[in-house]
Amino acid sequence: MKRFVGPALTTLLLIACVVILVLALASRQRPVTILTGNSDRRPLPMESGRFQDTQCAMPIEDLTHACQAVDENGRTWFFDDVGCLALWLERRGDRDRIVVWVRAPGSGDWIDGRRARYVRNAETAMGYGFAPAAGDEEGVDFETMTAMMARGENLTDPYVRKVILEDR
Repeated sequence: MKRFVGPALTTLLLIACVVILVLALASRQRPVTILTGNSDRRPLPMESGRFQDTQCAMPIEDLTHACQAVDENGRTWFFDDVGCLALWLERRGDRDRIVVWVRAPGSGDWIDGRRARYVRNAETAMGYGFAPAAGDEEGVDFETMTAMMARGENLTDPYVRKVILEDR
């Protein structure tokens, strides 16, 4: 009987450790990549560190260039960089029916991303360089920006980077 007590206690201790580990991992809050139920298709409040970029899977720490996309079913996706949003949209069959929200420069208010104009030389989370412009005349329109991202014409290309940054 005594020789079974040691292994039995060891087994129970091991099981208890596994249960505690599983419960600890399950209770930890994971970053949000997509939320459902946004039937108004409006931008949702965001907190630094609570969301994860849908395209690149990076945690969204800096909300300066954060953006959101909402489909017809009220599903909302989150991005840390407009370039990530553009790359994600490129793969979507319903891209023209998705509402896009970007942060206005300076105020940080949410604005319609399809109506915004985009500069090409901003310091963004993923280094693509596209960000909403402060003025209506400055930058390129949304369709041009997404086409440029699809072709790789952004600051991650060394040639494009050199040309754009020399124009400053």
